Amino acid sequence: MNVRNTAVLLLLVVVATVTGCGCMPSANMGAIDGYIWKHADARSAQAQDGPEFGVMAEAPKGSLAPLSGANVVVEGPGGPVVATSNHRGYFKIGRLAPGYYNVTITHEKYLDVYNDSCYVDIGRTTRIGGTPMLGSLHILAIGINDYDDPRINDLSYSVRDADLIITRLGKENRLSKQHAFLSEPLETTKSSIQNAIRTIGYNITDGDTFIMFYSGHGYQNGAATTEYIVPSDANPSDYRSMISDRELNNWINEYMPPYAQKILILDSCNSGGMYKSLAALPSGFTWSTGFEVMARNIAGPCKIVMTACDKNELSYETNEDPIGGHGVFTWALTEGMRYPYPADGQPPGQPRDRAINTEEAYYYASYWTTYHKPAQHPQIYRGESESEWWYLFTY
Repeated sequence: MNVRNTAVLLLLVVVATVTGCGCMPSANMGAIDGYIWKHADARSAQAQDGPEFGVMAEAPKGSLAPLSGANVVVEGPGGPVVATSNHRGYFKIGRLAPGYYNVTITHEKYLDVYNDSCYVDIGRTTRIGGTPMLGSLHILAIGINDYDDPRINDLSYSVRDADLIITRLGKENRLSKQHAFLSEPLETTKSSIQNAIRTIGYNITDGDTFIMFYSGHGYQNGAATTEYIVPSDANPSDYRSMISDRELNNWINEYMPPYAQKILILDSCNSGGMYKSLAALPSGFTWSTGFEVMARNIAGPCKIVMTACDKNELSYETNEDPIGGHGVFTWALTEGMRYPYPADGQPPGQPRDRAINTEEAYYYASYWTTYHKPAQHPQIYRGESESEWWYLFTY
């Protein structure tokens, strides 16, 4: 690696991609991807003297910043291939034939040149560089067992699921900075949920990660174009008393920094459906079974949505061992982050790095959810232009 005396640090960090989301290299090809960072105070090549290169697991907040517009040239068996880093400093080059490659990264504003070499294997994404700069994690976990309106079925394990998320991703996670657990009826009203998102947003900066976990009922209009989270004070006869995907997306956009990473985890507990009788369903509406509509309406730049099941499936909860009174998906997701941290290094064959990203967490949770409930298939949704994965947990 050659680094000239400049003002910019080019730090490459590679995150693997996931099977089944259109992101994994094809069976006979491989890929290279990574993050490119500069020192946040670097302005030009004359800003300071001396080499500005380092690899670190975590950097002081504000010391590094993503470098967009960097030119990435990969040369190897398939000839030169060029890519450009995006607003998060991320690049990916796929469909590479197996073999050795040279990677050269430059930027028109800086003198730095990053050179590296790596081997691309069949069906794998090659990791070069160091561990990414990990921002802080901010968690909002919402679990609703009890609904005010007698027409809505109460649930058994939603609060336990939200509490489990707080324990694993909040209290036992080195990345966690703040977490909020909403479970009481007055805490889980529509206005209270909005206020909680706003409050957490005050302390989030670009590069941090916001996770919102919701376990409770879902609601969908008949045209399957809008989906709703059902707060504890919802009126089944008035969809405006619920939280639509558009409203939730607007709150996130308004209260969260644009380049903070937002991850929504939705586990709709369908214990016989939302309503105590089919007659209680308003005309043209149905209960939601997979949050597929909401996920597709929200997923986009800097937003990933995980759902506990696919559309037209049920999200199961059980008191049987080893799950013991939880939603199957939530249990599987958090099991991957419990000692000895089996989600680290998933899919099998990936290196363990004492950190679990969204790919690893989803792969592990999906496998074990379907293992215990073959009719339930968790899903992950992301923007078409988003191909990187974000860290959820370190140990």
